[in-house]
Amino acid sequence: MKPYVFRSVWCLRAPVDVVWDAITDSLHWPEWWRGVRRVEEIEAERPGGLGHLRRYEWRSLLPYSLLMDIRSTETLYPETIKGTIEGALQGTGFWHLHQDGDICTVQYDMTVVTTKWWMKLTAPYARPLYRWNHHQIMRWGAEGLAARLNAELLSCDEQD
Repeated sequence: MKPYVFRSVWCLRAPVDVVWDAITDSLHWPEWWRGVRRVEEIEAERPGGLGHLRRYEWRSLLPYSLLMDIRSTETLYPETIKGTIEGALQGTGFWHLHQDGDICTVQYDMTVVTTKWWMKLTAPYARPLYRWNHHQIMRWGAEGLAARLNAELLSCDEQD
């Protein structure tokens, strides 16, 4: 099965350390990220923010939810967070933050395959809809993060 490769790029007028804190505190994402229904900690993190395992439930405008377990595998404050994804989607996710003046650029790259039989079955026809769904959720994340930080969202781009 051909993987989905997503890249989301958000630019906010905010300090990188504040953006880092919000992104790494995913237990609170449901408070500001529309589409994140719940996050629960399965395994606590080890020193340095590594190894924690969290279960995420995502829901968009499409009538289904996806459950995913994400384990942090690498962090480098305040610029890199990497993780593995298991569940309805399987693959890797990578956050990269960069400060340039008063602008923080947040880039999220995700490479995943679907594990749900119905998603695999419908992928040849519904792949554009699944891509749109991902982009919508990421847009909600950018908008929610900007609101949470009281920061100006300068751009939110999705690249395929």
